[in-house]
Formats: sequence, structure tokens, C-alpha cells
Amino acid sequence: MRVLLYSAISGLATVGGGLLALIISKKQSDKHIPLMLGLASGVMTAVVLFDLLPEAIEYTTALGVIGGFGLGIIIMLGLELIVPHLHKNQRLSNTNEYVKMGLFVALGIALHNLPEGLAIGAGYQAAPELGAVIALAIALHNIPEGLGLAVPLCAGGMHGGLIILICLLAGIFTPIGTLVGMMFLSINEAFIGIALAIAAGAMAYIVVDELIPEAWQQARLYTGIGFISGILLALLAH
Repeated sequence: MRVLLYSAISGLATVGGGLLALIISKKQSDKHIPLMLGLASGVMTAVVLFDLLPEAIEYTTALGVIGGFGLGIIIMLGLELIVPHLHKNQRLSNTNEYVKMGLFVALGIALHNLPEGLAIGAGYQAAPELGAVIALAIALHNIPEGLGLAVPLCAGGMHGGLIILICLLAGIFTPIGTLVGMMFLSINEAFIGIALAIAAGAMAYIVVDELIPEAWQQARLYTGIGFISGILLALLAH
């Protein structure tokens, strides 16, 4: 089906962001890691503020958005109980810390991509042209999302091939969401809105609890420059 092709291309744009991060990471310096972590934080903050929450409000009530956002934070807190903060465990290296960050980012993006896929399916059901436009918009901002996912994994020294695989796995949730949406002729818009809000809460938690504190501890100036650049990059991708 054409809508699944649109959705797959949109989701796989995450891989493009991952490739971009691999290219940038080759020019590493002492300030590279805080700069790139700041960039990832800015990208994800912009996605939460300018994409996820506004879209969620359109689909559900304010109470649903607040509840979903809080649930997203609770989900991440629950994951922390299962996989405690690595920076609190002195036996683990910084490499492991960055890898953990990247995996949490991947989880947040996967949660984000699933309802986006649902939105593509819902738009296509309303009008094929609308579904294509939604898919294009999602593809554009999936590129900086892939960048935000891959940056901490690069900092953790993960092999490039595995980073691209993780980007691929996160991106594939978009066509999965579309497939689920197309299977059910009547998509509950409130559910889509709550799912978007859950993703926003999860991603906000990642930024505040993981990315910014680590980058800020290393170099505040470069963290700030990266953060602002990340927000601008995400806005330009719209």
C-alpha cells in the first residue's frame, strides 16, 4: 500500500540523522561531546515543545495531555528502577553512561514514532494527499531526531553499524503505527493525543535527567551553544 511506503520512508529518515551524527563524530575534540549532547538536547526539546505537545492538544483534552505527559515521565522513572542511573555507579565508565543515554533516547523516539505512524494512517484515511503531507513533515523532523539518538551512542564508542541498526529499529515504529492505524478503520483521536503526550513526557525526562546534566558538567558554554543550535536545527527541519 502506498501509505505504508510513505510511512516507511518517513520513519527511515531517522537513519539519515544517524549517518549525519557518524560523520560529525569523526571530527572529535575535547569539546565535541558536550557540544553534541547539547545539540541532542536542543533537538529533543524542540520536538517536545513544537511537535509533540501541540499535536497532542489537537487530538485530546488538556487533561489527557497532562496525564499522558506525566505517564511518560513515570514510565522512564520505572525504567530507571530497572536500569539504575549509570552515573551513580562508580564501577561503570563514561562510555557506558553515553550508551545508556542513547538507548533511552532511542526508546523515546520509538514511542514518538508509533503515534506519528498512526497519524499518517489517519490522515491517509481522510485523504491520500493529507497522509502524504503528514509523512513528509514527519520525515523532515525525523532527521534531527536520528541525530539526537546517535550522538550519545557515538560518544559512547558504539560501532557505527550498530548505531544505524538502532536508528532503523526506532524508525520502523512509524510504519508499524501506520499499519495498526490502517487495520482499524476508526482511529480513536484521543488515544493518539495521549500517546503523543506520553512520548513528550518520556523525551523531556531524557533531556532533563540524562543529556543536559552530563553535558553541563563537562563544558557549560559548549552545552549552551549545542542546545541553541539543536533547537534551531529542529525548527529549520519543519
